Amino acid sequence: MAREVENKKELQEQLIEKLISVRRVTKVVKGGKNMRFSALVVVGDGKGRVGYASAKAREVPDAVKKASEKAKRSIMRVSLMDGRTIRCDVSAKVGAGHVFLRTAGAGTGVIAGGPMRSIFDALGVKDIVSKSVGSRTYHNVVRATFEALKMTVSPKQIAAKLGKKFSDIIERKYAWRNSNRTKDGEEYKSRSISPTANQGDIVQNPSVGKTKNQTREVAQKKNINGTKQNTNNSKHSDVSSKKEGESPKHSGGKNK
Repeated sequence: MAREVENKKELQEQLIEKLISVRRVTKVVKGGKNMRFSALVVVGDGKGRVGYASAKAREVPDAVKKASEKAKRSIMRVSLMDGRTIRCDVSAKVGAGHVFLRTAGAGTGVIAGGPMRSIFDALGVKDIVSKSVGSRTYHNVVRATFEALKMTVSPKQIAAKLGKKFSDIIERKYAWRNSNRTKDGEEYKSRSISPTANQGDIVQNPSVGKTKNQTREVAQKKNINGTKQNTNNSKHSDVSSKKEGESPKHSGGKNK
């Protein structure tokens, strides 16, 4: 029990708190108006755990403290790839707020603004591309972002749902590399089956394994050969038409 309490205290000390918004709200009652403050806070450890909450109080510090304690009780874990970005592109819609999140390569940075940046900083995301469409209210954007983060799934979770081993999922992911290589490591030339060919008749693609310049040269040669054939055919047709036109004149001259 003592160790659990110490671990909880250490986690609470390591958590990152981000204050997103503070608003003054009023409640109209029979005797007049009650003035209070509403705070929206995001809490995370920077290692894939994050949570959010909102709370109200008569003073701003009390509202922030109340919201942070509430957020610590609602922390969830998000699966990150290499500890820097999300695993897949996701999108979510809550109310009028629509959010798009996309994975990014190393060095891209956090491309986000407003409350989304605070969420990614608390989560520990270093590379991501995001876009918020529609409503820009803080609550809608935060809720939509968390709904999108809930959709990210790790390969271990997928393997558990399918009832398979984690190694089987990874092997299937990289199976295309093994299928495109021979035993010696040489890559197969991709082949395309013509629609009129019988089974077993395979037509090899001539443009495979060549650079753009080489493919252009091949295309130019084909065009040149095609134009030559067309010109030769036109010449033969002209000659034959001339002969047919001249034959009656010669025959007429002989009769005379």
